[in-house]
Formats: sequence, structure tokens, C-alpha cells
Amino acid sequence: MTATLVRALLLPAAALSLLSCGGNGGEPMNAMTAGQILGNFNNILKAMPRSGTVNLPMAGATLDSKVTTMAIDCETVTPNPIVDADGDDIAAEKTSKFDCTDSTVGGSKLTRIGSYTVKDEDDSVDFPEKGFSVDFAVTKFNSTNTSDSSETDNSYVGKWVYTGSGGSLKSTSEFDGHYRYYSPADSYDIDYDYNYTWSWTSTPTNAAAPWDAGSQDFSGSYSLSGKFMAEDGQGNHFQQNGTWVISYKSKDLKYDQAGGCTFYYRSGSIVINDGNSDYEIRYACNSADLYVNGEKSDIWTVQ
Repeated sequence: MTATLVRALLLPAAALSLLSCGGNGGEPMNAMTAGQILGNFNNILKAMPRSGTVNLPMAGATLDSKVTTMAIDCETVTPNPIVDADGDDIAAEKTSKFDCTDSTVGGSKLTRIGSYTVKDEDDSVDFPEKGFSVDFAVTKFNSTNTSDSSETDNSYVGKWVYTGSGGSLKSTSEFDGHYRYYSPADSYDIDYDYNYTWSWTSTPTNAAAPWDAGSQDFSGSYSLSGKFMAEDGQGNHFQQNGTWVISYKSKDLKYDQAGGCTFYYRSGSIVINDGNSDYEIRYACNSADLYVNGEKSDIWTVQ
């Protein structure tokens, strides 16, 4: 099963510093903040594997052993040639190092400092029967639009691990990031630290087609601390600052990519707790709804 190139999720890194705002180190979500927090959390769900493709949180980053260089001059990829004895397109080990300052790509200036390393845990056995790991150490990932001076700045450190075990695929993750977006046209700042963890198991209905259908069991944590943009429901944007710490877990969750469902999950739910309330996303193949403490809510539309 191959691992193909996927453009990035907008996720960032640096050590997370939490304020002492409540029993779990954060504050409760509300109608103004839930959209921001749940929307960002939804990106983490999408980072969990759903196919032979793995979404690396970095534009242009790839597991693919056939890609020895990227379309940016200041990246170096080692070793060269890359070894991939089992032919699953995941390198036995591959490190991409970036040392780029104000490189011009299209209408943007890019600064990228750091590295990521992909390692096949057993290069004699095809993925997903055996697993792989990805280590991230990206201290600066900056993009500045030369036409409007808007700027996106990321950094992140962490590790993802994937292992095959008894017909199931397992994954663990711990990831720290920082994200900042600035535009001279906006009246608010977006500048926050975050951290997430997951412990994830997927058990397919058919081991020969592991991504088509099956069950998933996972749990983890997610934290955000900093400055955000909030919207009041009438389209007005304003500054929102704070710290949120949530835990999450799956509940009787079934996935079915072969059955024609609109959503990835056919049934079951994901329960998110902010230390004060339960936010439950309930799936039913072609619909998904949010419930807050058991009551249906429209404060966030499930994506």
C-alpha cells in the first residue's frame, strides 16, 4: 500500500504554556469560542490515518521514498539514493532538512528552518502490516504574501508512530505547536500555542481492505492558549483571548468509506469535554450533529 504526497493541514509548534484558569488548566467553551476550538480540533481528527496517505502538517512534506528532493532549493534530503527494500513507498529512513530564508516561491517569501525524519519500522514488510514513525523538529515555517503583506508563521515539534498489530493499525502522537497569522487589513491577532495527543486503534472489517470499513477506538487531549478571531453570528469579527484544555474519546465509532456515506464515520460519536461540559458529535452516515450536555446544538456545524 503506497503513501502519497498530501498538502498540509494548517497545524503548527513550540512548548505549550498553559494558564491556571480552571480545574483542567483551561476555561469552558461557549457559543463564541466553540467554533474556533472545535474547528481546530477537527483538523486533528483529519490527521489520523484514513487511507494509505498520511497528512503531514507541512506543505510539501511527504513520506514517499521516490521523492528525493522537493521543489525548493534550500531543502536537502538524505540519504540519496533512498532505501525502500519492501517497496511500500515508505523510506527505510529519510530526513529532510530545511535552511531557507526569504526564498521566493510564486507570490510568497518563505522561511523554513528545521527538519522531519520518516522511518519505516521494518523495511522488509509492507505497510500497514508493519508501521513507521515521523519525527518533526520545525523551528520556523514562515510564509509572507508579497502583495498584501499578510504573514503565516508556524513552528512545531513532535512525533507520530504507526504500528500494525493483529490485523489492527495503532497510532500514538504527541505534538506541540505555535501558529500565528497577521494581516494589516485585520483588526484582530491570531497567535496561539497548542498541544495534542492521541492513542488510536483501527480494526478493519476486512483485513485485505483495511481502509474501507471497520471500527475505531481513540482518546487524547487538545490544548490551545493565546489570541484568536471570534465571530458573533452576524459576521462581525473581534479579538478573543484565552486558554482551553479538552479531552476527547470515541464512542462505538464505525467508519465506512466504501458504503457511500457523506461523512467518514457511519455511526457512533466523539465526546469532547472541556472540564465543564460534554460536546458530543453524533454520526449517522449522511448526517452529523453536535450535542451539548445531551441537547442538540447549532453553535458549530460538523465538518
